[in-house]
Amino acid sequence: MKNYILWYFMPLRNTVEALSENPTIKKGSKVTSKDKQEILELYKIAKDMIPNINYIYSGYEDKNLFINDYTPPAGFNPTTRPWYIKALESHPYVSDGIPYQEIKDKSWLVSISKTITDVNGKIVGVLAIDTSLQHVMEQISASDFSLKTSYSYVINRNHVLIMHHDKQYLNHSLSTLITPQPDFKEQEGSFSYSTIDGISKIAYYHRIDELGWILVTVVNKNEILLPLIFKITLVLGVVLIAAVVLGIITSNMLITNLVRPLVELENYLTNPTKNEKQIQYPDNEIGRLARAIQNITDEELYKKNQQLMDMNAQLELLSITDPLTGLYNRRKILQDIERESLRVDRYNCNASILIFDIDHFKTINDNYGHIEGDLILKELGELIKSLIRTTDVFGRWGGEEFIILFPETNLASAAIIAEKLRKAVEEHIFTNGKNITISIGVGTLIKGRKVEEVIKEADNMLYRAKESGRNRVEYINKENEQKP
Repeated sequence: MKNYILWYFMPLRNTVEALSENPTIKKGSKVTSKDKQEILELYKIAKDMIPNINYIYSGYEDKNLFINDYTPPAGFNPTTRPWYIKALESHPYVSDGIPYQEIKDKSWLVSISKTITDVNGKIVGVLAIDTSLQHVMEQISASDFSLKTSYSYVINRNHVLIMHHDKQYLNHSLSTLITPQPDFKEQEGSFSYSTIDGISKIAYYHRIDELGWILVTVVNKNEILLPLIFKITLVLGVVLIAAVVLGIITSNMLITNLVRPLVELENYLTNPTKNEKQIQYPDNEIGRLARAIQNITDEELYKKNQQLMDMNAQLELLSITDPLTGLYNRRKILQDIERESLRVDRYNCNASILIFDIDHFKTINDNYGHIEGDLILKELGELIKSLIRTTDVFGRWGGEEFIILFPETNLASAAIIAEKLRKAVEEHIFTNGKNITISIGVGTLIKGRKVEEVIKEADNMLYRAKESGRNRVEYINKENEQKP
């Protein structure tokens, strides 16, 4: 049941995490009509990839709501909805999930949401994904049809009920059902309690730390104990009679051909991913049945794992890639620079950072339109990528700014490379017949320097290049003198 919940919800959580970092979505109230169409297309692609999504949408501080196939009622204000408020409370992390009733058709949904921040870190809205609470509850409640009183529910890290077959308990503390509450410190465990009307219950819990949830399965104690006592008594009677008649031989046959395969099958079904040893079942009805059940379990588990791996791979690519140029995005570049900084400190070597942008790019957009501007950004990315090493890390820093990380490269070498790139761009005739120039700032990462300091240095040098006439390279030499 835990694996099913992970399989169901992890792609939703990963999608919220990835899309909330999308540069277009992060524009907030500054989005254009073109931006809105791009955002809605992204939402449609994500929903097509993950069938479990009911709705995917973003609400903003200016009360705008971007969503496909849904028309909100008149006066709808997203900032007052539970999913929006929950994301604000969980900032900067993805919310644990909150059940709420859809305002139009009154259906119950589970919403996972995360705040959207602009480039300055200010919250401008919330991105959320909804999935059907009814569908999830049907799946986790169908785990054992043989136990009539069995049911399951899910609580978050604050012990608030977020999934329960009785909707009146949703968003209420677990204390409304159980007093005193267990501490849930162990990864899994069990506890007993009595309801208000005196019914004794046995509960088993399993923490799902990847989601911040706890899965609890409850059954009446009598339904477990009475059949168990009956079965134990029956088995003991059979064993005693068999021991008198057949003795040790019959006892060994029972253990070998009946008990062992069932126990091994139970262990396998309980933890299928931890069983590396091939189980050898006896050649009888029990063995054949156990083998058939194991084969079905293996096949279904493999299919689910493959689906999850494929979805996560696609989401990982979306989370590190700039959607316009196909280059690495700001988040991925920063991760690689931090990793390179650790290597520089450990081995006392050098690395360099180039930040450059297109001169007079605003004029290009104003005179020829954003479509022409986008074509230049894409082609510039392809040109620069063809001129650098495969070990260099190249990405879009934002707008018309780009950044390159050069491992194992000192300041002098980086300045030479920068000049070659500047000249190549100046001489290049773009597909749309236009010429552009770029201004470049250079910074060097050496042992003991912080990443923020080097990026700031390269950025300052870029602006120095702009102030000095553009179409040039600026850096600071070892004596802290500006060099063109």
